[in-house]
Amino acid sequence: MSELKTKLLGYRRIEKVHIEELDCDVCVKRMTGTEATAFHVAQSKARVEAETKGDEAFLGLLSLLVSMTVCDADGKPIFASADEVDSLDSVIKDRLTGVAQHINGMTPDSCEEIKKKSEMITSGISSPTDGGGQSKK
Repeated sequence: MSELKTKLLGYRRIEKVHIEELDCDVCVKRMTGTEATAFHVAQSKARVEAETKGDEAFLGLLSLLVSMTVCDADGKPIFASADEVDSLDSVIKDRLTGVAQHINGMTPDSCEEIKKKSEMITSGISSPTDGGGQSKK
């Protein structure tokens, strides 16, 4: 394996966040490409579901983000699911969410870009009966 490839594949950004209420540090990581794609797919699905369910469709996204990014010092997830994150103290969850959004480039400008990408992905999704969205080989 080339040195550059080794560097690229080995790079992980992890930030420590001090949780004052608990007097401890928690790690928050930048998602891998696969994790980021899974998160963007969840956003796209929520956007589609919002057409029938309203804003309720977006409720789990922040918990999903926290569950995917809060980790130990080695980058291993602390939470097994977004459901576990839902039981966190709201102030602690908000702090972790903010750091997770920041470290993963989800600033207001980048969130607008994500929204555009989600809309592009969503527009390519078709129902099984309309035959759209299929690639021709």
